[in-house]
Amino acid sequence: MFGAINPSGKLPSTFPRHLGQIPIHHGHHHGSGYGHPTGTRHGYGDLREQGPLYAFGHGLSYTTFAIAFDEQTGPAVEFADGQVRVRLTVANTGTVDGETVVQVYARDEAASVVRPVRQLIQFRRVALAADESQAVTLEAPIERLHYTMTDGRRGIEPGDVTVMAGTSSDDLPCTATITVPGTSPSQATT
Repeated sequence: MFGAINPSGKLPSTFPRHLGQIPIHHGHHHGSGYGHPTGTRHGYGDLREQGPLYAFGHGLSYTTFAIAFDEQTGPAVEFADGQVRVRLTVANTGTVDGETVVQVYARDEAASVVRPVRQLIQFRRVALAADESQAVTLEAPIERLHYTMTDGRRGIEPGDVTVMAGTSSDDLPCTATITVPGTSPSQATT
């Protein structure tokens, strides 16, 4: 409260604006809920503000952070060796030392089964002094996006996956699309 300690906690759930919004969460099914990828609102028509009061991953600080893709050493987002790899530059743009939690979400665009509009696949806490920036690489195994397909196998179908990075589920300034080959029957586990 007095600024002696800079808070850096993040919310572990989504808090609704009104009781009538329940259930509300960041991983709602594609085509429903708030924050639809097409920009179309599918929220509650009787509320002025359609989104949650506080989104999953929301947190306050006495400083500000900026996140951008880092393409100095190669593609910012890539799929290789079964891993989704995201290279970012995180900067403390404020005047106070602080910490933030960088969050990476993904959305399977090619699934024949309805998938979440955003799914947390990786996160990392980053501590930065005022005006400091740091290159951060986050990796997540593709298995974090596996689901039960229409034939009963667990895996992922070949196609596009949208990868998003930011500081909360409603603050994702970095977005890119990668193509994954999918899981062959011999690789899938039941």
